[in-house]
Amino acid sequence: MGNMLYNFKKFCRKGSEKMSAGRLLVRIERLRRKLLTTNPANKAKLLRISQEMDDLINQYYQARNTGKMVG
Repeated sequence: MGNMLYNFKKFCRKGSEKMSAGRLLVRIERLRRKLLTTNPANKAKLLRISQEMDDLINQYYQARNTGKMVG
């Protein structure tokens, strides 16, 4: 779990950065493209990317439903 959090913070460039729903969608799309171009044999990488996407999708729905910045 700690490694995933580190990767998420690295991906966001700032761990405390607040993101709007629109910005979250951009990050989700970038991860989706990365997931599609990842070698299917690399299960660990696929799982890591998928987990990061899950976290961002949850944040997106939270931001969309509350109308607030999340982070």
